[in-house]
Amino acid sequence: FPVTIAVLILVAAVLVGNFAQVNSALLPLTSLGADPFLCSLGIMLLTALVLLGGVQRVAKVAASIVPFMALIYIGAGLAILFCFRGGIIPALILMFKSSFDFSSFAGGALGFGFMRALSTGFERGLFATDSGTGIVPILQSGARSAHPVIDGVVTLVAPFFVMLMCTMTGLILIVTGAFNQSGLQSTNMVVFAFQTVFGDKLGVGIIFSSLFL
Repeated sequence: FPVTIAVLILVAAVLVGNFAQVNSALLPLTSLGADPFLCSLGIMLLTALVLLGGVQRVAKVAASIVPFMALIYIGAGLAILFCFRGGIIPALILMFKSSFDFSSFAGGALGFGFMRALSTGFERGLFATDSGTGIVPILQSGARSAHPVIDGVVTLVAPFFVMLMCTMTGLILIVTGAFNQSGLQSTNMVVFAFQTVFGDKLGVGIIFSSLFL
């Protein structure tokens, strides 16, 4: 059983986690004409410098950059919401109407449609953390806390924090009108939203810096 878990986590971390994250990080750069292979190679080399230093270096680097990453994204996101503060309440109303309006469920059963929409939201939030790839037990195994419950509470912080960031991102996409722009997907839609306030270069810089960190 432990071997099976190890193999599945390895597959999830390498294929699912890394592929999705690298793709999201490179979308803003490739839209500017950068070579995706060279950018991926650069990210790989910098990541290797951290990983080859062992778990202690990983912990130190993560503890150093995660607060900085959050400060960049949340600070910029709050600035956008402040600029479009008049659209926040209508955006929240649109979110709820789109989730619970009868037309949203017209294609299927009401109960299944609601539960599927709810679970999809949570799945996307969890996927953005180590909870989604299932490696939290491994990361927490080295903790020296007084009680296992403390470890459990600590592991809840990241998914909760990500849910808040996902909600903020959704509001930003709506208030800036990015969600209505044709041809935009994934990270490029978020970049467009940030560019409405910070301009082309700075908007790309904020998103890429946050994703890269």
